[in-house]
Amino acid sequence: MDSNFPKAKIIVVGDSGVGKTSLIHLIAHQEILKNPSWTIGCTVDVKLHEYKDGTSHHKTCFLEFFDIGGNIGHRSSAKIFLQGADGCCKSLISYVLIQLIF
Repeated sequence: MDSNFPKAKIIVVGDSGVGKTSLIHLIAHQEILKNPSWTIGCTVDVKLHEYKDGTSHHKTCFLEFFDIGGNIGHRSSAKIFLQGADGCCKSLISYVLIQLIF
């Protein structure tokens, strides 16, 4: 198996308490997070995504989701995690992203 999958680093930002952590957990683990807690700083979750599975354009992609805490105190440290990012999603945009993935 080839371990050199295309990789995407996706930063998810938004106000505190809007569901960023729950959304990332749903995407990465395909299950609802029953008891989400506040994100302090940043958490990272990963997923191997089967893009266009079952077609001739099929690719496996490695997705890294960086969940930045929504508290105003975390905004200054967010710059550290933005380096090398392939995308940055606000919570509303993340909802659209999940619709595309599933």
